[in-house]
Formats: sequence, structure tokens, C-alpha cells
Amino acid sequence: QVILARDSIAPKEFVSVLVRKKVLTEEQAGRAERLSEAQNISPIKALSELGLLSPVPLWSLLESFFIRRLFALFDREDGRYAFDPEAALPGGSRLGQLSTPDLLLQGIRQMHNDGLIVRFLPSEEEPIRVTTPFFMSLLNFEPPERYALQILGDAASLRRFQDRSELGTRENRKILFAFACLGI
Repeated sequence: QVILARDSIAPKEFVSVLVRKKVLTEEQAGRAERLSEAQNISPIKALSELGLLSPVPLWSLLESFFIRRLFALFDREDGRYAFDPEAALPGGSRLGQLSTPDLLLQGIRQMHNDGLIVRFLPSEEEPIRVTTPFFMSLLNFEPPERYALQILGDAASLRRFQDRSELGTRENRKILFAFACLGI
């Protein structure tokens, strides 16, 4: 699970995005900002206090905002990432949890760095083996990904897969890269 922590959200930027996406008006954002400053609360809490967004859509928008900011990381070749299983967040700092496999799948769908993808794929003649990780049934595959899974089992190599697929080369590679990253 990827944790959505309070510190990982830039509240003023979040509110600005809500105005830009026409979820809030400028006037509503101003009211939330004034309340936030007057009561020394976060702009996110101010949105809720003013009744401008109910909790379910607010949390959905927060998660979406957080995820979209992560997408740029998927195209980076020089990134160094660390996982700290012992890290603890103070009470109330955890706003939500996101499924890591689904987040990986969404991030790879957004990738534009074809060179990075190609470097991690097998050669065109190398055998392809399909596995079924325990979480596979929980993934939210899009129709092209389900299609690729159907023909992948019968393809002996990347070339055979691409010859059989009705998807373009770029999409085939991106889907295969996602499957490889997910251990499929």
C-alpha cells in the first residue's frame, strides 16, 4: 500500500487545481482560504467545514491529485526510491491508502518515456512466460490489457506477441512493461 499522508498534499495547490477544474469557484476558494487562516486549519478541512465538498468526493479528489503528481516519476530514469517499512506517521496524518499494483498500472499507462520501457523489455526472440500473481484478480485492467493477456499466453516471444496483437507497437510495449513490473 502507498500511504497518502497529510504532508504529501500541498493544500493551496490542491485548492487551486479544484478552481482550475471548475470544482470550486474563485469565491468558494477564497472563503475556504479565509476560514483556514482565521481558524488556523488546513484549507482541506475548511472546504469540509464550509460544506463546499462532502467527504467522499473530497477524498476522491485528494487521491486523484496525489496520484497525478506521482505520474511524472514514472518517466524518470534517474530516480532513486526507498521503502521504509518502519516509518510511522503521527495520528491523523494518514489520509488514505492506495493499492500499489493499481498505482503502478495507472502510472505506466501515463508513461511517455519509450526508451525506458524498451530497455526493460526482453529481446524480440526471448521467450515470454506469463505468471499469475496472487493479486492479479484485484487489478483493474483496461480492455486493451485484458486483450493482451489473452494473446500473451499463446505467444512464444515478444515478436510473436506483437505479430498477433491488434494494438500498436508502442501500446504493446507499454502493456508488457506493466505486466513485467507487476510480476505477470
